[in-house]
Amino acid sequence: MNQPDQPSAAPRSLEERIQRRGIVITTVVCMIVTAGLVALAVLRVDSSQPTDTRIAVLASNEGSTTPSSTSPITAAPTTVAPGTTTPTTTAPTTTVPTTVAPTTVPATTPTTVAAAVVPPAAPAPAILWTATPSTVTLKAGTGVSVRVQASNYGTADGAVTTPSCPSPPQSLTPTTQQPSGVCIQGGQLVTIAPRHYEFWDITLSATSDGTAKGQPLAPGAYRVMIGGATVNLTVTP
Repeated sequence: MNQPDQPSAAPRSLEERIQRRGIVITTVVCMIVTAGLVALAVLRVDSSQPTDTRIAVLASNEGSTTPSSTSPITAAPTTVAPGTTTPTTTAPTTTVPTTVAPTTVPATTPTTVAAAVVPPAAPAPAILWTATPSTVTLKAGTGVSVRVQASNYGTADGAVTTPSCPSPPQSLTPTTQQPSGVCIQGGQLVTIAPRHYEFWDITLSATSDGTAKGQPLAPGAYRVMIGGATVNLTVTP
């Protein structure tokens, strides 16, 4: 019997086992490396494309090794449910202060208006005639003394004529009395200085000519002129 040939079978089977394990390990290492490469490619795709695009690329890579072209995907519009308030961020408003230059008002020079020069009035007399009393009531044919005065209120001498007898009474009633006589007294020229006066006492009669020589007047109202003064005469029966 050949005993030395038996021990050689065991070593051969061990070497085969080692070779087989080496092949398995090599295969596993290749698979791990391949998986790493695939993962690295996926990471690159993730960093350069949207999520939806990456999914499309991975799906296409599973069936084919040829790169496929993809179209850009438009994001769907966002729908807000009714009653939901979307917060709005408003940027703060910055107010820039405006500097207004002060307004300078020019000084106004007051205008002086010269007073109008009124030339002094030329001196002139101003004679005023008055009678005291100015209203008289007499019976027909009777008389009364009336003071007639001429006053100069002017700035120059004034000349007047002394009053004569009363003028014939002028009836203020429809009946007109005609003068029946003429008085010849008076008629002298008199000068009156400024702020001075002259007076005369004249007898007024309720007659047709205003003197004692006339005919009695009929009852009524009359006006009598003595110089420049007027006397209102009422004649009673």
